Amino acid sequence: MNQAEPSALPPGEAASDLATEFCSGDAFARRLLASGPEHVWLSAGDLLFEQGQPGDSMYLLLQGSLSARLQHADGSQSEIAVLERGTVVGEMALLTGQPRTATVVALRDAELLRCSRGSYERLAEKHPLELAAFVETITQRVRGVKIATVLNQLFGELNPAALSDLQGELEWVRLGHGKALFEQSDPAEAMYIVVSGRLRVVTLLPGGGEEVLGEVVPGESVGELGLLADSPRAASVYAIRETSLVKLARPAFERLVNRYPQAMMQIVRVIIKRQQAAVRVS
Repeated sequence: MNQAEPSALPPGEAASDLATEFCSGDAFARRLLASGPEHVWLSAGDLLFEQGQPGDSMYLLLQGSLSARLQHADGSQSEIAVLERGTVVGEMALLTGQPRTATVVALRDAELLRCSRGSYERLAEKHPLELAAFVETITQRVRGVKIATVLNQLFGELNPAALSDLQGELEWVRLGHGKALFEQSDPAEAMYIVVSGRLRVVTLLPGGGEEVLGEVVPGESVGELGLLADSPRAASVYAIRETSLVKLARPAFERLVNRYPQAMMQIVRVIIKRQQAAVRVS
């Protein structure tokens, strides 16, 4: 797979016009794109960057389309998004200094502008308030990547349209250490997926006290059995450290399983595996 090299594009009116056209709502991004970008051309199938590489630049897609893909431990890949004209690409790694979180490949011949880390750092120092707004935008994208990762772990590979549809139904929830997600006998109004942190599942004993049934770690779900059975919660769940989750409420859950039966089958498999594990432990 080929990786294209950038060519110089002097700063000036043309770059400023492009920045205004594509980033009219983001002052910091406009400054970046007018600060001396380079042109990059990709042929279909060319690699823009690979998951795990250093994040030393961001890009603006002028023409063509790109595929953002997650690489899994077994060597397989799953597509999490198709990026079209006007999309800013690679800004998360540029901001955080962390490696690339996904691999990006050209689906069709593509033209992009590349903005360097040096330009970013100079402008960040001069325009801190504009940077703060830019950070907020990027934070939302970081969350999107995290959600895409755990959804693919839980439901198997979903096509980008289904993944986007599902992400639109989710609500973020944060739990502090020791806080309850729900209590035994509560109505089952939603299922949850752990993005970061850890939960503990406990059941109340007849004579008092609790029995620990297990823990829920990132990429795993909790509460789906109550939704399927339409029954009260069979156990209590609380956070044993700071935990971030996404919530899928009952109406959204029902829409999901109607639109995407394969997701429903995956949820059933998760429940069966848990029941089998519980039988082995007992």
